[in-house]
Amino acid sequence: MRGMVKRHFDNAQQAAKEMADFWHPTGNAGDDFETSDLSRKMSGSRRWTLDDAVALMSITGSRAVIEVMEEALRGEKAPQEAQSLLACAYELVKEHGEGLTALMQANEGGCLEEADVQLTDIIEAATHARAAVRAKRADR
Repeated sequence: MRGMVKRHFDNAQQAAKEMADFWHPTGNAGDDFETSDLSRKMSGSRRWTLDDAVALMSITGSRAVIEVMEEALRGEKAPQEAQSLLACAYELVKEHGEGLTALMQANEGGCLEEADVQLTDIIEAATHARAAVRAKRADR
């Protein structure tokens, strides 16, 4: 949400005005909007609402919030630790190595089931990393 505001508006006051206009019955809220409320949301001291998400997505045309919500519904959760993207990269490298080894062994008569399991682990690691990137992108 913060990312959409920063990318699409010159300042918080402009964003607050456009969001107020979006929900106003006539489309023009005039001076009837509160910039400090949006500033608190931008700083993290106040939670974003569904109305905020709908207004920002409609005004900006961004689907970032919907993409994050879809991933959450599918159970793809981004890690919460500070270096989550680095942790995702490490996991991808690790799973890739294991998958590569399993495929080479399967090619030489090894266990195809093990190769299948390792490929599934690669897909899960990539999905996890993708969710982390999208969550970070939506937060910018």
